[in-house]
Amino acid sequence: PILGPVRAAGVTTSALQAEIARELLDGGILRAPQVTVEVAEYRSRMVSVVGSVERPGPYPLTRPGTTVADLIWAAGGPSKDAGRLIEFSPAPQGQALFDGAAAGALVHLDLESLLHTSGQEGQVLNPQVRPGDVINLPPAGTVHVDGWVEKPGSYPVTRGLTVAGAVAAAGGHRLAADRRHVTLQRVVAPGEQRSFTVDLEAVTAGRAADVPLADGDIVRLPSRFWSTP
Repeated sequence: PILGPVRAAGVTTSALQAEIARELLDGGILRAPQVTVEVAEYRSRMVSVVGSVERPGPYPLTRPGTTVADLIWAAGGPSKDAGRLIEFSPAPQGQALFDGAAAGALVHLDLESLLHTSGQEGQVLNPQVRPGDVINLPPAGTVHVDGWVEKPGSYPVTRGLTVAGAVAAAGGHRLAADRRHVTLQRVVAPGEQRSFTVDLEAVTAGRAADVPLADGDIVRLPSRFWSTP
């Protein structure tokens, strides 16, 4: 109120401190002004977080070193329908943000890895963000479960869904199901599909790792006695 409006846009805190001190001195308000300026919030430094998060929208960068994970948590975290894939679009600024990521290029990040890494590895999997960046969490999609299960059909790919979890979501296996030769079909590239065999008996016994599922996967439980149910 004493000085009136002071222009701060595009000015560093040190330059703003010097300008306010000069005006206080020139105006005869203080003889030896000591001015400290602290930024409460960078309103013009925004990053957009969209897609399957609890509170999508623009978020300010309030401190240096803010990462993709920081912004996802600021947006309330992933929603129930969020997939494992994050689409990170760095704003074009003339230089790469980290190894393998050209400025302005779309970068795919793994949500589970990003939220549970730290240290040197975390710097690669969880890059820092800059004004104008866009973080998008697409919905997870669906998987199809058929064969000798109680309720064949399509089911949403919730976070952490595995072959065993998909079979459980489909009501569990029927008596004639061959749990040692469960087939997982996955599209790995346009026009290219691969099949994997999962031993659910070994998974249940802890002798083998379960397999995470992705959008478009097909899980099929064959019969121990017949080729088709």
